[in-house]
Amino acid sequence: MSQKNVIPLQSGKCYHIFNRGVAKLPIFLKEENYDYFLKLYEKHIRPVAHTFAYCLMNNHFHILLQIKHEEDLSKSFQNSAKSLSVPFANFFNAY
Repeated sequence: MSQKNVIPLQSGKCYHIFNRGVAKLPIFLKEENYDYFLKLYEKHIRPVAHTFAYCLMNNHFHILLQIKHEEDLSKSFQNSAKSLSVPFANFFNAY
């Protein structure tokens, strides 16, 4: 998908975020990987989104969330020019 077709995340909207391993290979190899994934999720996504549900399976995950409303985003995030996709990119790159 080219960049011009990418729709930016919007505050107040709900999203189903999902991803899976390359060639359907496992992304969670050990039990500790689930905890590490959730720890990174807390660090990167919790400041910008409310989580309704998640499901972590050995080779993929699903997350149902709502991007926080503008007024609920942290002051540092509101005052920056960052796109709402930046925390997600940081999260996915960290794991």
